[in-house]
Amino acid sequence: MRNYLQKYCGLTSSSYYRMGDLNRDGKLNNNDLTMLYNHLNTSGNKLNSIQLQLADFTNDGVVNADDLKKMNTLLDYKLGDVNRDKKVDATDKDLIMKHVVETKKLASTVLWYADYNGDGVINMSDVVLMCKDYNIS
Repeated sequence: MRNYLQKYCGLTSSSYYRMGDLNRDGKLNNNDLTMLYNHLNTSGNKLNSIQLQLADFTNDGVVNADDLKKMNTLLDYKLGDVNRDKKVDATDKDLIMKHVVETKKLASTVLWYADYNGDGVINMSDVVLMCKDYNIS
């Protein structure tokens, strides 16, 4: 399947992991932030090509302090917290639902938080998983 996606859809191996998940454990957390910090500030501990793709938050082809700052900002909030009030609740669910049914667009700065399952698409799967994880009805 991966070979097919790479050949016919142009997806790279980094496409299978959430942006910023440098150790590819399925989570964006301080471990990933430390890896990026070490890459930028120490002579050892360099990231490989796949990790560099995942670390390029600014999508400018260069991994630098701007990407570190963006990753640090993302870590301030939980996935699903699209209104950035430090909690994931029914308000966030409603905002994502409105985005999915196209009655209200989410700001580009919070789209990353709305993509709960990290597949690059904001849809009902994200809402269902978020509601399940946070016991939201």
